[in-house]
Amino acid sequence: MSNESLDNFLSGGRRGEFDWKRRYTIVSDIASVILYLHELWGQCVVQKDVKSSNVMLDSEFNAKLGDFGLARLVKHNQWSQTTTIAGTLRYVAPECAVTGISSSELDVFSFGAVVLEIDH
Repeated sequence: MSNESLDNFLSGGRRGEFDWKRRYTIVSDIASVILYLHELWGQCVVQKDVKSSNVMLDSEFNAKLGDFGLARLVKHNQWSQTTTIAGTLRYVAPECAVTGISSSELDVFSFGAVVLEIDH
């Protein structure tokens, strides 16, 4: 992607190019992807690693979510038991770190952490 990852953009000294319209577009794009994965597709896809370094920005600053290496298919409104914690720790919901249970709520928590990074 021409603007690399959101993480590189935020930490690379280009934060000044982030007006509120651009921030809103990025947040909306990520939210749309998560909605599609959790609710609109046939099965629920829990990405399990939503973080700023997995959000790619194209030339128009449209956000694309990538790196589905940890993703799991689960039935809608069900949890998935894991034996190990997956994902980047600062983006993992505390209850998942304790219980090892992941669900779509895990991605929503991680999305909130990304929104805070964008707003910071």
